[in-house]
Amino acid sequence: MDSDRLAGKTGEEGKIMSDESSLLVFDYEGFFVRVMADQELARMIASAFLQDTPGLIQKMVEALERDDYETILRQAHTIKGASANVGGQVLCYVAQELEHSARKARHDDCVTALCELQDAWTALDKEIRKNLDLS
Repeated sequence: MDSDRLAGKTGEEGKIMSDESSLLVFDYEGFFVRVMADQELARMIASAFLQDTPGLIQKMVEALERDDYETILRQAHTIKGASANVGGQVLCYVAQELEHSARKARHDDCVTALCELQDAWTALDKEIRKNLDLS
């Protein structure tokens, strides 16, 4: 496995490219609608998401080292759903791509998608913290 690629890439601040150029890193408005404009609820949900997601990503990194595609698929599916709920459109899209690659047991595609997922996570984490004033 190419561990340097999994260490994370840096790009332009807040810019994550995908095949779907209309996706938002963080759809704050959509998330706020889903929490019925309850700022406290938004912070609570977002805080749990920010706390849980790094562990899920780490599990995928470790699973990729073992070619454990079932674990990658499950964790990617979890991240896909959770990111959709909090308005992380790019992360949701990339998690879906990773889920697809894991289902087909395509190692190189999983490495690439996991790198993209880490970038999308970094961008979403930053945007959520900024928009919801979380430290």
